[in-house]
Amino acid sequence: KLIYHPEVVSRWLKGENIYPIEIEISPSGTCNHRCIFCAVDYIGYQPNFLKKDVILRDIRHMSKRGLKSVICSGEGEPLLNQAMPDIANEIKSCGVDVAMSTNGVLFTKERIAQCLGAFSWVRYSIASMKEDSYNRIQQGKEGDLDRVKENLSEAVRFKKSNRLMTTLGVQCLLLPDNVEQLPYMAKTLKDIGVDYLTIKPYSQHLHSNNKFEIDYEVMLELEKQIKEYATDDFAIYFRAAAMKKMHHEKCYEQCYGLPFMTHIDAEGNV
Repeated sequence: KLIYHPEVVSRWLKGENIYPIEIEISPSGTCNHRCIFCAVDYIGYQPNFLKKDVILRDIRHMSKRGLKSVICSGEGEPLLNQAMPDIANEIKSCGVDVAMSTNGVLFTKERIAQCLGAFSWVRYSIASMKEDSYNRIQQGKEGDLDRVKENLSEAVRFKKSNRLMTTLGVQCLLLPDNVEQLPYMAKTLKDIGVDYLTIKPYSQHLHSNNKFEIDYEVMLELEKQIKEYATDDFAIYFRAAAMKKMHHEKCYEQCYGLPFMTHIDAEGNV
């Protein structure tokens, strides 16, 4: 995204102290799922919640100093924070773009009506569209997949009927437990009417409790099969290049992106 903000990069190169362009916040530290691929399982799903008044106070200040966007994601499920609809609407009213990553179970008809229009995009994390593999991977409550399907359909309906510009997409980690059902997933999401499906590789976090050794080379042929469901209205992104790089060493020693983005966790730590 830095190509859209050359003036900020220029100021940073001159040694100026800059505000981040993007901030990821964790409205909730806990989650209603225990996904086998969770990158932050080592934190322990603590029941911490960002205080609405505090985070909105700070975002109002930051919006005047260069902050452009906020992603509501982080350690847990954002919608477990009961103030999430208000947080989204207030961030938008500050002139800052706001987006959300969610497992979709709690993004019900009521909450969709309350805040879908505030979001530039909503990304649903869904591991499968078949109940057995979904339950095995995401480890939520019985019936959660049916709830997600119903909520997705309602979000698409609400978006269209209110002519919203919100992008509705689904992200799926490619795992041995879901690889065989991904074509069915693509067809189902196309029928529901979401805007895109992204298939990406699992990336091992240094501290996470879960450990996977996945050979993505044998899964790359899946791309052609899945992309048969792509249309002008339904994009499919199969991250083959990222999969091929999974076991390659990085070609750099330091990331220079950190001054431009930061993270505020559910306890308010920056």
